[in-house]
Amino acid sequence: SSFSRYPPLLHDLIKARKWEDAIRLCRFVDQRFLWAILAGKALDRCHLDSAEIGLASLQSVAKLNYILYIKDLPNEKARVAELALFKRDIKSAEAVLLQCNPPMLYRAIKINLRMHRWDRARQIAKAKPELARMVELYYKQWTSQEILSGKEAKELKSIKAKFSDKPQDSDDEDAGDGEEEDKPAPTSRGAKRAPVESKHADGEGDGGESAGRHREDTVGEEDEEDGDHGGDVDGAGGESKE
Repeated sequence: SSFSRYPPLLHDLIKARKWEDAIRLCRFVDQRFLWAILAGKALDRCHLDSAEIGLASLQSVAKLNYILYIKDLPNEKARVAELALFKRDIKSAEAVLLQCNPPMLYRAIKINLRMHRWDRARQIAKAKPELARMVELYYKQWTSQEILSGKEAKELKSIKAKFSDKPQDSDDEDAGDGEEEDKPAPTSRGAKRAPVESKHADGEGDGGESAGRHREDTVGEEDEEDGDHGGDVDGAGGESKE
């Protein structure tokens, strides 16, 4: 069997942090396994630009969307935490946020809520009654058949606006408050979106979406709302931590 000389060459370029040369090599050879190596190694080294190019070439839409989301975060610590969560290392993600000065309690709580770790979210929220109230409102919204009342929805939105460093980002959109329209998932930069066809929902929706909203079917995978992004880099050469 033949042995390709390109993977060792790519590893050497990445080890030397010659990312542009590594990308040129991948484009020249144009094989999926090289793009997978590039994407995985770039994620391990937190080089998001190269990871974006690699995942786009692999047409890994869900993971690409999450990397674009991370790149848009306004805080470096938040980006490091989200990358750790991407690798399924929730303990490291939480530690990064709680060791900040001051601690980023809101984001640490939201990470645990996204993983449905309700008890841990309550422990962190004890320091601030408003955050404790936010946890209980999310618990009611996500684990029961009840819909938040108008007063509760406004209360939740007010708490989020107070504590979030970016209240309207995709991680903190509240689909259950009935005040915002659904937004299509982001696409890779420079890519053209395929035509979409609107369909009217019957009244049921995942993630607390209000009845009767219009949905858009887009080409590719859609990220679940409120940050169910914590997947590993399957087939992309990344190492996930449990």
